[in-house]
Amino acid sequence: MVSPSGRYVIAYNGEIYNHLELRAELDKIGAGETAPFRWRGHADTETLLAAFDAWGIEATLKKAVGMFAFALWDRKTRTLTLARDRMGEKPLYYGWVKGALVFGSELKALRAFPGFDNPVERQALVLFMRYNSIPAPWSIYKDIWKLPPGCFVQFRLSDDGRPQVVSSHEGRCDGVKAYWSLRQIAQAGIDHPFEGSEEEATAELEYLLRQSLHGQMLADVPLGSFLFEDIDSSTVVALMQAMTESSQT
Repeated sequence: MVSPSGRYVIAYNGEIYNHLELRAELDKIGAGETAPFRWRGHADTETLLAAFDAWGIEATLKKAVGMFAFALWDRKTRTLTLARDRMGEKPLYYGWVKGALVFGSELKALRAFPGFDNPVERQALVLFMRYNSIPAPWSIYKDIWKLPPGCFVQFRLSDDGRPQVVSSHEGRCDGVKAYWSLRQIAQAGIDHPFEGSEEEATAELEYLLRQSLHGQMLADVPLGSFLFEDIDSSTVVALMQAMTESSQT
């Protein structure tokens, strides 16, 4: 899909839970050169692209709540942005195959690239033997990386047509920038703990759960939930049922 200005083109998988709130905010300010903005449909992808036009990439990522991975091409600066959601629900791999930049949501998509012969990354193999998984930013293949959650990385075409990392940082995962940090959120909670009563804590927890579920229950198809023998899934389903009934009355 192409943004209203024609500047951005996106390949996207996922869902932006708060896209209606973002759309309402865009309606108030106007989407830059496109103001007053005219929506063509109701998709969260359209909202995301309009937000890129209005606020830029990093500012939009900080506002977006959901599960997603996308590749965004900026026609003006000839820059490719790869981004992943805050908690890393949607996977995204990228790297180099014989000098070519490749990316995809699954490693098998990268293996399908003509001439792929990247060897096994020995450091990743050590991590797999130690943890029974391969943590980001590593992948099992050399020169192929897993984008960490809450991060984005950008590549710009040089004059000779070769993609180059826009900015470089120390470490193997060059150019990756975090727009959201779980560590910082947890530390903020430690620094500023909840000081209300038990009843206030219960009410706040229910409010936060309802707020989270509200966005995730927006769908064009019927919704369901898996139940386990624990209190959290039962609580989620009970709240979903209550919210569904209240919306129908």
